[in-house]
Amino acid sequence: MILYKYHKANNYLLELIKRNSVWCSNPYDFNDPFDMRFLIDFKEIYNDLKLEAEKELKTKYPTFSHLIPNAIQQITNEQLNTAVFEWNEKVISEIKGFGICSFSKKENNLLIWSHYTDKYNGVCLKFDFTNKNDIPFTPLEVKYTDEYPTIRPTDKPNESFCITKSSDWKYEEEFRIITPKPGYLAFNQNCLKEIIFGFKVTHAYIKDVIKTVEICGYQNIKFKTVQINNEKYQLDYLPLKMQLL
Repeated sequence: MILYKYHKANNYLLELIKRNSVWCSNPYDFNDPFDMRFLIDFKEIYNDLKLEAEKELKTKYPTFSHLIPNAIQQITNEQLNTAVFEWNEKVISEIKGFGICSFSKKENNLLIWSHYTDKYNGVCLKFDFTNKNDIPFTPLEVKYTDEYPTIRPTDKPNESFCITKSSDWKYEEEFRIITPKPGYLAFNQNCLKEIIFGFKVTHAYIKDVIKTVEICGYQNIKFKTVQINNEKYQLDYLPLKMQLL
């Protein structure tokens, strides 16, 4: 599987190369406030609460049976609101424990370059995760929809909670690696195939990246640069001309 990671030109990128590790973030640090939102289906619990309350009230107050339906409604609604709040807090707490690293299937999307590389001041890293032993966790494809995902109280928070986003983000064609906790995740050096520099990256920073790659012993990495096409809305990838640095 070929995936791309867009990154700003900063010390964190140099650290990624030095460690041959990508950073997996807390999912609630993401830029999309709609990420990690979901609906809770409490129908099963509500029905159970309703039956339990009805049985208890009929036993205690058999002569007030005509008042029981309204009493049940009030009791179960209060219990349900408490259950929703407690369970929602529990799920959010567990999801915050995950680590997530984002990639894209898109190699040369204009929007992604603008949003994630500081307006072409960064790079695009090309990874090949075909060999499953090259990274401990399998990249999962993000699902795009106009509706929040629905989960039940009996569902245990897992990776599926973290791979649903609004359809507005569909252009990213995102994949996510999800780990048990935030932090660095090591990859085999052979996974990193290309480093593509935005056209605003300074020569000095390009030299730092190339030097770091060489010192760390990476093999056969191709260096390219992205340029604006003169005839249409398109980016062209060209081999980096080392002699011009």
